[in-house]
Amino acid sequence: YGKEGKSNKDVGSEDWVDNPNTDVRKGEYHTINADYSIDLTETSNLKIAASYENSSLDRELNNKNYDYNSTTDMASSTIRTNQEYGLSDSTPLKGFRLSADFSKKLSETSTLGVGLITNYVNIAGDFKFQNSVVTKNLDNSIDLDRGVYASYVDFSGKAGKLNYIVGLRAEYQDQQMDVTNTDYLSLFNNTGKSTYENNKVDVFPSAHLSYAISEKENVTAAASRRINRPSVT
Repeated sequence: YGKEGKSNKDVGSEDWVDNPNTDVRKGEYHTINADYSIDLTETSNLKIAASYENSSLDRELNNKNYDYNSTTDMASSTIRTNQEYGLSDSTPLKGFRLSADFSKKLSETSTLGVGLITNYVNIAGDFKFQNSVVTKNLDNSIDLDRGVYASYVDFSGKAGKLNYIVGLRAEYQDQQMDVTNTDYLSLFNNTGKSTYENNKVDVFPSAHLSYAISEKENVTAAASRRINRPSVT
């Protein structure tokens, strides 16, 4: 501040903006689950589970800048040039999961388990952009299918004070995504392909050991290989 408590700031250089932006998100989720379990014998059991999901996800964003007069505390009704942004998307999702698990007690201390799992998801939607700065058309649509098909076997047992569970799981992933508009992907050094596929097989071993040192103490060790797939939403 300068003399007599006055500011040295040039008030005439101030640029006031009114930015009443809105971001509205909506979602509807519908899920159906069914489970069935039966004891085939006194020592064997079969469990079957199925689930279906159908979801609708929507978003609308509006971001506009208006001139603002700080003296009159009034905003202009005219949008500033090249200062209007917006986007909207609608991405319905559907998926299902089916699993079958069989367990057989081999002895008083050992059990064998095997199972099959199918997991499928599809998301298809439209993305619309309103941008007065970027000249390229950013509107796009995607259609993504992902199927994961797995089987597993595990064995649990006991040897003296040692309890153990060892298992092996194999998965096959079949994924494909189709993109409608590839014109702007060059902005991100992308090749501009319209179809992306990812098909692979993974194997996941696991082991869990627990040793009883005394009636009140146990030592536990576990190791496993896992995979975290990115969410489709």
